[in-house]
Amino acid sequence: MQKLFLTGGSGYVGRNLIRHFIAAGIPVIALVRGAKSAEIVAALGAVPVTVDITDASLADAMAGCQTLIHAAADTNHGRATCAAIAHQYRRHTQCLSSGPCSGSAHGGPYLDGIGAARR
Repeated sequence: MQKLFLTGGSGYVGRNLIRHFIAAGIPVIALVRGAKSAEIVAALGAVPVTVDITDASLADAMAGCQTLIHAAADTNHGRATCAAIAHQYRRHTQCLSSGPCSGSAHGGPYLDGIGAARR
């Protein structure tokens, strides 16, 4: 069965994506920042994972997912944070497309924060 990993799951876009995919029968793992966000995504039917988006261990949380959607926002709006998040986006999308993450699909589709669908 297809499984989706979503960053920004408790945000406006993320909550609506969770509703959509859960209604379609697709399990969602949602990256969250804290307990309140975890409650929000769990109430919508997703499995919350609390890991910093810039942490290398995020790849472990993505294991087994065939699709990645980056809907997280940089709420600090700082250049350093933007650069770190951009680096992790590239790293994690490469993980799905080349398969170095344990259990990930090769060539899985993803949607990044720029809004471009890729395969």
